[in-house]
Amino acid sequence: HEMGASVTVLDINQAKLDAINRRALPRLKALLSNDENRARCVKDADLLVGAALIPGARPPVLVSESMVKEMRKGSVIVDIS
Repeated sequence: HEMGASVTVLDINQAKLDAINRRALPRLKALLSNDENRARCVKDADLLVGAALIPGARPPVLVSESMVKEMRKGSVIVDIS
């Protein structure tokens, strides 16, 4: 039984994004991580998983409080950074 989830991966590494998009999976897309794409994806997310890690440094703040306020009621955020 399939859940029907759509997954969007955001990254700053174009080579990684291209590799994901070459897979041509219908419910998987990869986008450049920029303010506009993050805001749109956060607003539409049922589940948001943060995984931005810079070794030896604090994880960057990529999702603002105002973005979180735009999320639908019942949406979930998990940060594994």
